Amino acid sequence: SGIGTGISCRREIAGDLNAFWRDVSTGEALRAVTHGPQLCELLGRFFGEDARPHDLVYLRPMSVGRATRLHYDFPFFAGYSKRIYTAWIPLGEIDQSEGPLLIIENSHEFLDWIEPIRNHDYQSEHANEVVQRAAYEQPNSVDPVTLAEQRGVRLLSADFQPGDLVVFSGFVLHGSLDNCSTIGRVRLSCDVRFQPAADSTADPHHGPWPWTQIPAPIQDPKRAGRSC
Repeated sequence: SGIGTGISCRREIAGDLNAFWRDVSTGEALRAVTHGPQLCELLGRFFGEDARPHDLVYLRPMSVGRATRLHYDFPFFAGYSKRIYTAWIPLGEIDQSEGPLLIIENSHEFLDWIEPIRNHDYQSEHANEVVQRAAYEQPNSVDPVTLAEQRGVRLLSADFQPGDLVVFSGFVLHGSLDNCSTIGRVRLSCDVRFQPAADSTADPHHGPWPWTQIPAPIQDPKRAGRSC
């Protein structure tokens, strides 16, 4: 049922947490979804050519009271390809009270935010603090509701079912609603980036253990209630 106890014994049971998450992220069942032929074929339709998933995959167990802050996936996931699409996949039923994906309407048109990060030379300066600041700093200068009011746009989300999929570009501002589950359910989803297969994979998002080289995007444990 995905009900969290609020007590983690992961370190005591698993020991090395990096090894634990590598094992989870390379699990056969998860990879059948994120790297299976159906999803690869579908994403290829967006590009109009063969698509390749990043080896870096984020499984998202989001406990009650937590949320993912607003951000653009570019430049964090850009690497040597600027043509990035994200596939967001709910694992199980997720209603809006449990903190699903939140998209800011028309945020691909926020050129005052997008152009500075699009034009930066991340190949010569791809330090984590640089890409984190580019992705998170301006979008989180105000809370999501205030941002929507200032920009005259809507906050978009939905109730999700197994088999649903949301695909969006690296220049769509997104995060999550707060997990406000009244029964302690942990929201479980995963997201994987795709790029054209012809683009270079000579970056840290590809390879046997890419998540040991790139820290996870920031989540905000203190934002409960502000986006709902």
